Amino acid sequence: MVSVARADVAWWGGAIMFLRTLISVAALAMVQATAQGAGELGSGRLAKSLVGHGLGVMACGGRVVAKHRPAPDAVGGSARLGAEELGRGNPHTYGSRPTYLAKLERAQQGPRRLPAPGSLDSGHAKVGQLHGTEAMTPAGPPAAPTTKPDPGASGPHAPALASEKGGSVLVRQGSLPSTLDKYLDALTVAERLAEADPGNADWQRDLAVSHEKIGDALLAQGNLLAALANFRASLAIVDRLAKADPESADRQTELAMSHEKIGNVLAERGHLLTALDNFRAAHAIADRLAKTDPRNAFWQLDLAMSHDKIGDVLAQQNQLPVALKSYRASLEIFDRLAKTDPENAGGQLLLALAHEKIGSVLVQQGNLLSGLESYRFAFAITEHLAQADAGNTGLQGDLSLSHLRIGEVLLAQGKLSAAMESYRASLAVAEPLARVDPGNARWQKNLSLVHAGMGDVFRSQNNFSAALENYRISLALAERLFNADPANSALQRELALSHGRIGIVLSRQGSQQDALAVLKQGYAMLLRLRQLSPGDALLPKDVAWFEERMAELMK
Repeated sequence: MVSVARADVAWWGGAIMFLRTLISVAALAMVQATAQGAGELGSGRLAKSLVGHGLGVMACGGRVVAKHRPAPDAVGGSARLGAEELGRGNPHTYGSRPTYLAKLERAQQGPRRLPAPGSLDSGHAKVGQLHGTEAMTPAGPPAAPTTKPDPGASGPHAPALASEKGGSVLVRQGSLPSTLDKYLDALTVAERLAEADPGNADWQRDLAVSHEKIGDALLAQGNLLAALANFRASLAIVDRLAKADPESADRQTELAMSHEKIGNVLAERGHLLTALDNFRAAHAIADRLAKTDPRNAFWQLDLAMSHDKIGDVLAQQNQLPVALKSYRASLEIFDRLAKTDPENAGGQLLLALAHEKIGSVLVQQGNLLSGLESYRFAFAITEHLAQADAGNTGLQGDLSLSHLRIGEVLLAQGKLSAAMESYRASLAVAEPLARVDPGNARWQKNLSLVHAGMGDVFRSQNNFSAALENYRISLALAERLFNADPANSALQRELALSHGRIGIVLSRQGSQQDALAVLKQGYAMLLRLRQLSPGDALLPKDVAWFEERMAELMK
């Protein structure tokens, strides 16, 4: 059996991807006063958002933009549990980044404090929706250390500021194509001003902001390449500004954020080495700033996130001990921040995520008891949050995945009845979500995961007909998601593994030729994927597993 680590953001990455730099409002209550006067990139140091995958790139007026084609988040990353189990997916791998990012997004945008049941608006945005930054900013927006006018003011900035403000409103309304149009209008103005006065740092920074916001909107539409081009354009400007003013903490923070956004996209595309380079560049800045002021919660949170992202890539490279070290460094900071305000829902959600990631690595190392303990810590937090905001579909989805992860470990321990109980609890949440919103890729992915898990239990019980039924449901969902995003390597991997599961059951039923044909399909996918992702240390193990199974059938 092959054990595979996937470093972000459940099995589908992440969506994912996810891809995305986020700063949570978990720290807002602690640093609201100190935030005043802090400079921001885009609409703030808190405004770090990166969502989605996919292609569909076109040139427009000399700029890299994208067709208005929403794409579902990615699916991918399989962690296998047990001697012969093809697993459903590691929740914290690059292929699973969108789940992770969606959770961070809710920590960023969601309630600062736990509400009484039913007292909160349940309208947290869906996965793939780009959030407006105003909702992430402390009351009383920080005063930017520049001379540029307020959004309502007249002057050369006014058209760009008006377009960006309109884009933020459209973002909150979920109108991504219109959002992108507004941001492109703002970019036109910013380009004209920056070209007219290249030495004006404020106008150069505005141009970087415009590229960043366009990149965010493109990612929300699923256009990785176009988003990456805009993030790199922003980085080039921010890097110049940081070098011109090396003592400015704001410039350094903006530079770290740019590196993180680029690293997110590169990781989502499978370029792990260059992604790690960017994450380490961001970490170096975050570590330096955090040491200058250990009481600054924003900088501590930046540092925790940089540890987390490095851990993601290391886990995908199968460097589990060092990945675990990074995750534990992240957990230590999240735990410290959460203890300063235990009723802060955002901080609690980040803490749950840290426990889940550590649990995932421990399970992959074969330490099932400790892994299960970490998963249950995360489950307790997630269940509390979901009960406090029962109408929040994002939290309900998190709860479904938390049940799923516990079920995977119980299955690996051979506790089949308990595992099935967890899977059915997960299904009870995942199925209604997928039915109510069939176009939501996240819910479809969750549902696919649950059916794969139930299929594993049925197979272990030698109930091959029930196992095959669930595996085929899982395969159909994975196939549909992959067809919508064929360039996504994580989706391709999960689809290959789905074929492997079905091949096992068919062989157990005595359909050797059918089993061999299905296994060959999955094997061919993995061979193509290995060529596209040479840095993935785990793909050769997947390939070897398929080769062994096919060799057995051809004897």
